[in-house]
Amino acid sequence: MTKVSSRPNPFLSIWTKPRWTFDHFFQARNGDSLYGWPFLIYGIYTAIAIGKDVALLFDRDPSPVTRLGATIFITLFNTGVFLLVLGKIYPWIIQKIGKLWEGKASINQLGTVHAMAIIPYTLELVYQLILIALDLEGSENPYHALLSYIIWILNIRIIIIGISKAQKFSYGLALLNAVLAYLPVFLLQIWLSSIKNL
Repeated sequence: MTKVSSRPNPFLSIWTKPRWTFDHFFQARNGDSLYGWPFLIYGIYTAIAIGKDVALLFDRDPSPVTRLGATIFITLFNTGVFLLVLGKIYPWIIQKIGKLWEGKASINQLGTVHAMAIIPYTLELVYQLILIALDLEGSENPYHALLSYIIWILNIRIIIIGISKAQKFSYGLALLNAVLAYLPVFLLQIWLSSIKNL
C-alpha cells in the first residue's frame, strides 16, 4: 500500500484538486508559514512583460545587458510588492472582514491562498518565454486574450475555494468575503478614473 504524501506539490495539484490541495497544504505547513514561491513566479512574469519598457527609460536603444538588469531589478521589486500586498495586506483585510462571520483563517493562510491563486500565471510566464525565444510580440495575438481570460477564471476559482477552506466558510460567504475585501481597491480605481477624465 502506497503512502499518500501529506505535502502536495501545489504547482501540480492546484489545477484539478484545489480543495484537496488546500486541505493538505494547511495541515502540512509548519508554524503557519506563508508559501512564497509563486510570488517570485509572478514577479518574473510581470518583469518580462514590462522590462523592455523600463529599459527604455535608461537608453533609447538598450543593450541586452541593460534589458537583463532592468528585468532582474523589476523581478525583485515586484516580488517584494506582491509578497507585501497579496501575502500580507489583502489577507489582513480579508481576515478582519471574515471575523464578522467568525472566520478561522490566519493572515499567512490567506496569503498562501493568494500564492496558490498566482500559480496559473505560470502559463503566462511560459507563453512570454516562448515569445522571447521566437522573437515575437504576443500582446496583439487573439490567443493571448483567451489565455488571460482562462487564467483569470482559474485565479478567481482558487481564491474563492481557498478562502472557503481557510475561513471555514461556504463558497457564497467566501465570495462575499473576497468582494468586500477588494471593494476599497475597486472604489479607488473608479475614483482615479474619474479624476483622470476631469
